[in-house]
Amino acid sequence: MIEQLFGAVGALELRCEPGPEPGGTTLQAAFAAEYPPYLEDRVESWLHALARRGPVRLESAWGEGPWQPGWRAIFRGGPLGRRFWVRPPWPGGLPVPAARTPIVLDPRGAFGSGQHPTTQTVVAALEALAEPAAGQPALDVGTGSGVLAVVLAHLGYAPSALDLEPLARAACRRTAAANGVRVQVLEQGVEQLRQRFALVAANLDPQAVVTLAAELVRVLAPGGTLVLGGLRPAGIEQLLRESYASLHHRRTVLSAGGDWAALVLAAPSRSAAGASD
Repeated sequence: MIEQLFGAVGALELRCEPGPEPGGTTLQAAFAAEYPPYLEDRVESWLHALARRGPVRLESAWGEGPWQPGWRAIFRGGPLGRRFWVRPPWPGGLPVPAARTPIVLDPRGAFGSGQHPTTQTVVAALEALAEPAAGQPALDVGTGSGVLAVVLAHLGYAPSALDLEPLARAACRRTAAANGVRVQVLEQGVEQLRQRFALVAANLDPQAVVTLAAELVRVLAPGGTLVLGGLRPAGIEQLLRESYASLHHRRTVLSAGGDWAALVLAAPSRSAAGASD
């Protein structure tokens, strides 16, 4: 199965050998220079699943090598939205253009490389918000690597982040520290929150966007903004009609290929909510 998965993303070579730890495995995967977009996200998720059976170590290479630990050989980072640029924490990443704000991100751990179209659409939606953040509280739901929380900090918000996966919370803390920003990482789920936020960003799978709809709306402050990512365009009308009917639809942002979408929704202001009672 692992051979088929790596073959599907264009691996030129794959070797599976016993790892240095008891019961462990070392995977050596070589890729061509032109590899599929967000390759790191795909392969890291497979490695994360395999690691539940025993320790897994990845070594990667361009073509015939040299082999390097993890993604050091091929993860070079890249643009994120219009203002930001993801770069790895090790030497060898793509140069960060002068006009871009660098975000240091380690893709290892299956929590995101910042290059997936769902992340790109959410960041584009956040960048398009006209209102100045001015230290307002924001929440990143399902933070993963923490890249959206760091973006929120750079946009002027005071971000909090939550994730049900303890390893993801640890990854978010590392990402925040690597970028010198403050992110409050919450241990509880969104259902347990009592605070309200001026902005909530939730880059989730479509089912979670439906399941958590009532809670995401509940933690929005009056007049607050909700940015939903991870959506397929075909399901947007139903979401607006059913799960998020109480919010105003402000904007839909499509990915470059049109396969993914982010929604920007607004909660009624306190005065408007009172007038409707």
